Amino acid sequence: MMYIPLLVCIKMVKIALGIDLGTTNSCVAVYQNEKVEILQNEYHTYVTPSWVGFTENGIITGHEAKNEAYKNIPNTIFEVKRLIGQSFNNKHVLEDIKKFSYKVINNHGMVKIKVKYQDKKEEYFPEEISAFILENLRSLAESHFGQKITNVVITVPAYFNDYQRQATKNAGIIAGFQTVNVINEPTAAALAFNYQHSKAYKRNVMVYDFGGGTFDVSIVTIEKGKCKVRATKGDLHLGGTDINTNLVNFVKNNFKRQYNTEIIENEATMRRLRARCEKVKEQLSGRTAVEIDLDNLSGRDYFTYISRAEFEELNSELFNTTLEIVEDCLKHSGLTKSQIDEVVLVGGSSRIPKVQEMLIEYFGEDKINKGVNPDEAVAYGAAIHADGLSRDKNEIEDVISLSLGIAVLSPNKTEGHRSDKIIPSNTQIPTTITKQYFTKHKFVSIMVYQGEAYYAADNFLLGEFVLSGLKRSLLKSSLSVCFDVNSEGILKVIATETGSSNRNSIQINIKSHGLTSQQILHRMEKMDQHRIERNKKLNFALEVYNLEKFYNSIVKESCSIKDKQVKLMVLEKCKEVFLMLENVTMGEKEGIDKIKKELEHLNTIVKKQ
Repeated sequence: MMYIPLLVCIKMVKIALGIDLGTTNSCVAVYQNEKVEILQNEYHTYVTPSWVGFTENGIITGHEAKNEAYKNIPNTIFEVKRLIGQSFNNKHVLEDIKKFSYKVINNHGMVKIKVKYQDKKEEYFPEEISAFILENLRSLAESHFGQKITNVVITVPAYFNDYQRQATKNAGIIAGFQTVNVINEPTAAALAFNYQHSKAYKRNVMVYDFGGGTFDVSIVTIEKGKCKVRATKGDLHLGGTDINTNLVNFVKNNFKRQYNTEIIENEATMRRLRARCEKVKEQLSGRTAVEIDLDNLSGRDYFTYISRAEFEELNSELFNTTLEIVEDCLKHSGLTKSQIDEVVLVGGSSRIPKVQEMLIEYFGEDKINKGVNPDEAVAYGAAIHADGLSRDKNEIEDVISLSLGIAVLSPNKTEGHRSDKIIPSNTQIPTTITKQYFTKHKFVSIMVYQGEAYYAADNFLLGEFVLSGLKRSLLKSSLSVCFDVNSEGILKVIATETGSSNRNSIQINIKSHGLTSQQILHRMEKMDQHRIERNKKLNFALEVYNLEKFYNSIVKESCSIKDKQVKLMVLEKCKEVFLMLENVTMGEKEGIDKIKKELEHLNTIVKKQ
């Protein structure tokens, strides 16, 4: 049987695609015919693990990669979102790589992941790993609708800097999308909430987004279908994976107390332990106590209980930190907690009973809204935004998540300069702000930074340019620096010498923290090759599946043959064909053709009886 792609048969329709690219799980949604649909994957679940495995037979993703991880530990990648767009020497990166079972290396100050793939050692930037996840979700959507999809909106944590956002966009481009837009996760959730619970009156909504790897809070005013972001705060290293780590440490300490020895921390043991702790975390949302049992843990059959109260104490610092961020976000929004009309819970970790108790105690039970699916809301909102962009309709008035500023350095670039914020975080965009500066030098290097740190060097350097030929008046030159951010978040910085036409400027378009345009094109070519190989596997699997169905129908019909000799002959031949089916491998066209011919011959015999 020949497989004809649906792409040939179905008329092209307008599809708006939104993807929640999560730390632990991802989700894909489409907006079509004025409704949103969350797509199921091949495992019939609405969320897909953000896992990628490099095996001898090819690259696998999602559930398959996670399920196969136990026998492919060093070459199975997870939680890559924590590395995307980051420098290797970032303190959080250095902490995270200690718990990863795969190898993370320093590539000229940037993060790369080293794996063994088909007997070769290969290195990948985090955005390349994310591209495999995105490509899998894109293929899922294309298979569902039977047509190519080129545009997408991908969600990112509100506190992602421009390097991380651009790296995410690069991942989308490598995955085969032509147009990639990004939107903050809590803003996407607010769009989903507004769409599902549309009301005529004005409301102040707080989105509490506690996911697998990040935590974000946004306060949004919703009125007449528009979402105006008033303030956003977050922590890129606060999520469900940190809760898992606390549980792992609990087991390690408890094991030492029980057996007076430490757990031998090899890759297989730690992978199994983390998986069990993740399950315990989920179970404690519905139970008051859970047993932790692991056979042959460092040579011991380990067993203990953990109560919900112990779990809450273990993670109290993390939970309290989320409330501190909530209070900080309120402060920046200019609103009090009494002015918040509804609190929307998003992200898997928001299901934790203690988290909900804290929010109820702080805001009051009547304000807590669990009306959106915490796993699907972000992708849902991304699809709505994708539809709006396709119709040149923008439902969002956003803010700058991280402050923008400069360090005006002398020609020798002396260290230790303070970062001078020109546009503070949570400023509504578009915006234009100008500040005046003085210098005694004939030229200055203006370095543009993003971040909240006191010293410029601790923030993210977005770009640099020089203003030269300065004329000194009374031993000093005066210059103005103008920051202009448009509605798309693109920053232009203009420096002008006061009283003259001497000026210079830079438009901050972050190309990439890791990949050049040429490298992205090369990765796209490699992704195309991966797609071809994967489609070959899918087509082969479909052919074998259809042959197995044909085989089963023949066996079933042969049971009704009255001639015993013919019946015996058919069943014996069926056994031979079954062995052939079990042993056929991809690329064996002759083998497939032979099985097909045998089955057609047997079918003819059965039909005559």
